[in-house]
Amino acid sequence: VTRLTAECADHCQRRRCSSEQAAKEALLCGYDRTSRPVINDSTQIRVHIAVALFHILDTDEKHQTFSALMSIRLRWTDEYLTWDPEDFNGTTNLHIPSSAIWTPDIVISNR
Repeated sequence: VTRLTAECADHCQRRRCSSEQAAKEALLCGYDRTSRPVINDSTQIRVHIAVALFHILDTDEKHQTFSALMSIRLRWTDEYLTWDPEDFNGTTNLHIPSSAIWTPDIVISNR
């Protein structure tokens, strides 16, 4: 545990946070969402992409286009978002908004 993480955990302990909140605060204290989440700069981040087509909304034969309702799911490992559940009363899962963590930039195009 780094000094910064220990200070964040102490702050949450004084406020009587839940175990989940304490884990979130300890993980995100000092977290930089603008930096790649790897400890070693040469480590590659493998991003897994899953695309699900829910519904074709419209087609245009003349322009050879269509509109669709789709979902895109991205999965990767963030080396900074790990913790020992024993340190947080057995907490094994957290819900953290994507706006609070690093996310990969993706571009979807039709060529």
